[in-house]
Amino acid sequence: MAEFHSSIDYLIVHAKSRKELKELELLFLSKSIPFSIQNNYGEKSFFIPLHYETFAKNEIRQYQKENRNWPPIVINKDNLFFRFSYLHFLVVLCLAYFHFKTTHLTPPSFWRGIGRFSADLVLNGEWWRTITSLTLHLDDAHLLSNFFGLLIFIGGVNQFVGSGFSWLLVLFSGALGNYLNALLYQTAHNSIGASTAVFGAVGIIGAFGIKRYYQHRQLKTRYFVPLLAALGIFAMLGTSPQTDVTAHLFGFLSGVGIGLLFIPLTGSQLLDNKIIQFLAFSVFCVIIYTAWNVDIIYNWFS
Repeated sequence: MAEFHSSIDYLIVHAKSRKELKELELLFLSKSIPFSIQNNYGEKSFFIPLHYETFAKNEIRQYQKENRNWPPIVINKDNLFFRFSYLHFLVVLCLAYFHFKTTHLTPPSFWRGIGRFSADLVLNGEWWRTITSLTLHLDDAHLLSNFFGLLIFIGGVNQFVGSGFSWLLVLFSGALGNYLNALLYQTAHNSIGASTAVFGAVGIIGAFGIKRYYQHRQLKTRYFVPLLAALGIFAMLGTSPQTDVTAHLFGFLSGVGIGLLFIPLTGSQLLDNKIIQFLAFSVFCVIIYTAWNVDIIYNWFS
C-alpha cells in the first residue's frame, strides 16, 4: 500500500515496490494528475502539487480498493481441480476387466447382443440398455480412450461432490444422454461405450463451476466461464466424425442439467460423511448390477 506524506508544496506518495510505482504512474497519467518522480531517501516517490492532494488520495484509494486481491484466486478444497481416489482406479480397473471378459474370454457378440444401446429397443421398454451399453467397448483402443476420460473428468466431479456421488451422477448423465439419443433416432441406431458418460462428467463440471465462480467476489460476474470452458472441451474432444456425436452432445447436456439440479449439494458438509459417499457408490453398483441382470430380477417377482 502506498504511503502519503505532505510538505509545504507537495503531496509525497511513496510506492512500496517497483510494480506499485509503475501502476501509480499509469493511474496519475490516466487521471491527468500532474507529478514528478524524485529520489526520496534513496527511494523513488511521486511529488504531486498540494492542491491535487484530495483528488489524488481518493483516486489512489479507489484504485487499491478495486484491485485488492488481484489476480483472483479460485479457492478449491486441497487446492486441486482434479481429485483422484482409489475408488476411481478401482472402478476403471473393473471396467477394464469386464472388457477383457466380454471380448477375450467369451464371444463379444453375446454381450453386445444383450447389452448394446439400441434406439428402438430402448423405446420399446428395454431401458437397461442405456446403462449396460456404457460398460461395453468395441476394442482395446476404445476402452483406453474412455479409461483416461473417466479418470480425468470424474476426478473433476469428485472435487465438488466426493468419490461416491461423482460416479452416481455421471452414471445418471450417461444413461439420460443415451435415452435422449434414442428419442432422436427412434430406430436403426446402435452403439456401445462409456463416452456418453465421459461427456456427462464434463457437463457436470461446467455446471458445478458456475457456483464456484458466483461465490467468488471478483469472478461473480463471469459465472458462465466454467460452462463455456466445458463446452470448449466438448467441441475439441466430442465432435469427431468417427464417433457418436449426438450421444456425446446429449451426454454433455444431461451432465449440465444434472449438475445444475445438484448444485446445492456442492460444498455441503453432508458430502464429507464417508457413510453417505459409500451409500451413493453402493447405489451406483446396484444400478449397474440390476441393469445387467434385469431379466433374472423380473423372474424373481413374476
